[in-house]
Amino acid sequence: MAPSDPRVLTAGSRWLIGGFFGLGVFLRIYGFWSPELWTDEYGTWWVVAGGWGDVARRVLRYGGQSPLYYLIVKLWTDALGPGPVSLRLPSILCGIGTLGVAYPLGMRVFNDRHAALLTLAAFAVHEKLIWYSQEARPYSLALLCTMLSFLFYLRLLDSGKLADRIGYVVVTALLYYTHYLFGVVVLVQILYLCLRQGLAWVRDQGWRAAYLVLGLISLPGAAQLWTIGERRESMSWFSQGPAAPFNLAVEMLDPPVFSAVGLAVLAVGLGESDRGGADRHGRRDLVLLWLLVPIAFFGVASVVLGVALLYSRYLLSIAPAGVLVVAWLMASARRTRWRKWAPLSACLAVTTIWHLVPALATFGAFSARPDERWRSVAHEVERSARDDDLILVQSGFFEGNLLARGQADALLVSGLHWPFTANLSSTDRYEIVGLPHSVNSQTKDYVPSVVMPKARQRERVWVVGSEDIVAHVTEALLAEGRFRLLRRSSHGSTWVILVAQRGG
Repeated sequence: MAPSDPRVLTAGSRWLIGGFFGLGVFLRIYGFWSPELWTDEYGTWWVVAGGWGDVARRVLRYGGQSPLYYLIVKLWTDALGPGPVSLRLPSILCGIGTLGVAYPLGMRVFNDRHAALLTLAAFAVHEKLIWYSQEARPYSLALLCTMLSFLFYLRLLDSGKLADRIGYVVVTALLYYTHYLFGVVVLVQILYLCLRQGLAWVRDQGWRAAYLVLGLISLPGAAQLWTIGERRESMSWFSQGPAAPFNLAVEMLDPPVFSAVGLAVLAVGLGESDRGGADRHGRRDLVLLWLLVPIAFFGVASVVLGVALLYSRYLLSIAPAGVLVVAWLMASARRTRWRKWAPLSACLAVTTIWHLVPALATFGAFSARPDERWRSVAHEVERSARDDDLILVQSGFFEGNLLARGQADALLVSGLHWPFTANLSSTDRYEIVGLPHSVNSQTKDYVPSVVMPKARQRERVWVVGSEDIVAHVTEALLAEGRFRLLRRSSHGSTWVILVAQRGG
C-alpha cells in the first residue's frame, strides 16, 4: 500500500489515536459515581427495582422504549446492588464503545486519516456525549448502536459483504429496540441510497433482504409504539416554537466550540478544495442528511401528532453528525506544519474552559448534572418526621400531571414517588401523596380538592419538590390561616417545607 494512501497509519498517528481515546475514556469515567442520581435516573432505578417480569411490565406500560436497555441495567444492579455505579456503568461502557467506533467511522466518512483523527478527538471531548455516557438512561447505548449502524452501512456500501450486511441488520435492530425514536436513522440511510444510486438499490437483492428482515424484526415493537402513541399527549412536556428546528441544529454543533473552530480555520486559512481521492471518495453529504433529515421528519411528525418532539434528547441520533460537522470544519484548515492543529487546539481549549472545568468544579465529574439531591432531602425528612405526618411529593416526572386527571394507578404512583421513597429506610410511617408536575388549567384544582382535605386532617405537613410547586402548595396551606411555617430548606433545586397546625 502506497504511503500516500489516506488509510495508512503512521507511528505518530497511532500514538495520537491512543492518546485521544485514553483522554475520552478518562473524561467519561472520572468521578461518574459522584453526582447524585436525578429524576430520570431514578426512573431507571424504579424500573429495575422489582423482578425481571416487573421490568418488562413497567416499561411496556409506562416507558417510551422497549425493555432491552433496562434488562441490561438489571444485570448490573443485581450483581452490584442499586446505586450510581451499577446504574451508570452500562452507559459508561457504551460511551467508551463510541470512542472505539469514532475513528473508523471518520475514515469511512472522510477517507482521510487526519480528518478521522480529528473526529476521534472531537468525540473524546464532546460535552453532550460525556453527559450521556454518565447517565443511567438508554441514550448512551442508542448512540453506540447509531454509530455502529452507520459504520456497517458504509462498509456495506463499499464491500457488499454478507458479514457487513448481517452486522448492519443486527445493530440497527438493537438500535430500534434501545430507543424507538432513533429508528429514524434508517430513513437517513435509505435517502442516501436514493441520492447515490437512485432507485437502482431497490433491485439489489441484498438491500431488499436487509430491509425486509429489519421490518420483520421491528414488528413486535409496533404494539408498544401504538400504546405510546395513544398516550402521547401525557408525554408532551415542553413547547416548541417555529425556530425549534434551527435551534436544534445549532445546538448539536455546540456553538461555542463551532465558533472557535471556525475562527481558527479562518485564521490559518482553508486548505485545498480538492484533496484527490480523499474528497472524491468521502461521504460528507451523508453527514448533512444525518443532521437535517431527522429534524425535518420530527418537525412534520410534531404537527401531524399534535405533540412537541423537537427536543435534543429525542433527536440525539443526530448528535454524532454534529460532531462530524465540527471535525469536517477542523479538517478543512490548511495542512502545513502547525496550522493543521490550530482548529483542534481551539476546540480543546474552548471545550475545557466552557464545559469541562465548570462541570468538574461544581459536580466532581466532567459533565454538568441536575442538582436535585433527593438523598439528602429524604434524610432531612426522615430525621424529623413523625409517624402521622403527611408528606406531599413532587418528583419532577411530567407524568405527575396524570394525578390531577385521575389517570395514575398505584404502580405509576409508586414510580412518581421513587426519587424520594428510594432513599427512605421505611415508607410505612407516613402518608405520601404525589403532587402534579406543574400547575396549569388541568391541574389547578388538584391542590384545593385533593391535597387540602388531607392536610386539614394532619397536624404537620411536609411539602417536597421544585421551588415553584412547593411555593404554590405552601401558599395554599398558609392562606387558610390554620397552618404556620416551621421549616424551609433547599437541597440543590429541591425544596423542603414543613408546616404545622397552629396550637399543635
